[in-house]
Amino acid sequence: MHDMTKIMTTVLTTVLLAITLSSCHPTPKGVLSEKKMTKLLIDLHKAEGLTEIQYKQYASDSMKLQVKQAVYNRHNIDQATFDSSLMWYGHHLDRYSEIYENVIKELEEEVEKAGSVAVVTTSIMGDSVNAWNGSMNYIINRRSPSSHIDFNIKKDHAWEKGDSYTLQFKSFNQATSGEAAVFIDYDNNTTDYITQKVEEDGWTNITVIMDTLRNPVNVYGFINFDLSHDDEVFIDSLSLVRRRFSPAIYRRRHNQSRFNFTRDAR
Repeated sequence: MHDMTKIMTTVLTTVLLAITLSSCHPTPKGVLSEKKMTKLLIDLHKAEGLTEIQYKQYASDSMKLQVKQAVYNRHNIDQATFDSSLMWYGHHLDRYSEIYENVIKELEEEVEKAGSVAVVTTSIMGDSVNAWNGSMNYIINRRSPSSHIDFNIKKDHAWEKGDSYTLQFKSFNQATSGEAAVFIDYDNNTTDYITQKVEEDGWTNITVIMDTLRNPVNVYGFINFDLSHDDEVFIDSLSLVRRRFSPAIYRRRHNQSRFNFTRDAR
């Protein structure tokens, strides 16, 4: 009887150990654990947000790389380790999805704790301002309320004619193409807009520029993916940066389209 109890205890211990090891989700050598990957992504998002808001200070690519390298140094990793980890998690989307949900949750909690200081709006004066006041990260799939990410900014006292707005984001895990667009409505019933296809993983940048001769009313736009089956797209580092009039940027208005419309009289 004593031997049987000993055998059962050993078996139970082995089973519990197997369950414990299974629940730890071990990753291969050279791949960051889920906990480390989560903390790293949080700091990278903060760093990218900083370089966007303080655009003049971090205007060059070399300065942005220095900020990113500082984050890597803080976490005692290098670019190769991050790239390898990103690739591995890209093939284990259930775990990558869980990581991003935790990243989004922690960033949103920090924004909530910080209150209005962290939520930058266009009412703040400055040559370069991140006007995006939503989450910087999204997971879009068939379980999401919508395959759209929409935004709409009304005119306030900080607006100036000739301002430009750049919608920027990074997309991952695309199995289908998407589209992004930014529009500017004016008080003479005209609209300037620019659209862009999002056909592969990586950065997307769209800049729309206000006319210096017309009065803008609002800036709005969307990011949309035509998902099917089990498609899942990750949106990262989302921002909408307003910059003041610049002759070099203003010359790019020829890329924009325009249409006229009649608003409902109310």
